Amino acid sequence: MRKFTDIRIVTAAVIAALAITGSALAVDAKLLVDDAALSDEVDVSSDRIRLKTKDATEVTVQEAVFHPGDVVPFHTHPGVVLIAVKQGALTRIDGDCEVEVNRAGTAFVEAGLEPIRVENRGSENAVIYVTYLQPVGSPRIVQLAPDQAPRC
Repeated sequence: MRKFTDIRIVTAAVIAALAITGSALAVDAKLLVDDAALSDEVDVSSDRIRLKTKDATEVTVQEAVFHPGDVVPFHTHPGVVLIAVKQGALTRIDGDCEVEVNRAGTAFVEAGLEPIRVENRGSENAVIYVTYLQPVGSPRIVQLAPDQAPRC
C-alpha cells in the first residue's frame, strides 16, 4: 500500500509540472515542490510506463524561465529529470555536440552522466517545468568544469 501511495505523489508532481500555466517571473528557477520524499523504493508499471527506484528518492518540481541568450553550461544530473517546454524553444547540445531543439508542447529527459548544455537561441522567453527524481541528498545539477566539458 505504501508504494502505491508514493507513486501517487510522484504522478501528482509530474502532472502538476506538466499542467501549470503560470507566467514567467524571473530568470532563476522557482521551486514549486521542494524535495518531496519517496521514502520507500518504487516499482510500478501501468499502461506501458514503468517507474522503478532502488532506494528512497526526492522529487522536486521547478518552473524556469530562459530569456533569449540564457545558457546552462554543460552539466549532468543524478537520477532522472523530466522537462516539459511550456513556451518558446530550448536548444540542447549533448556530449557528442549533437543539437536538438525542443519547442513548446514537447518534453525531454535528462539522466545520468551524459553531459548536456541548454540554451535559449530564440527571440522570446522559454518557460519550462522541470521534475527531478533524484537520490536522497544528491544535488539537482552537477556543473562540469570547463576542462571537462565537451568542446562544441
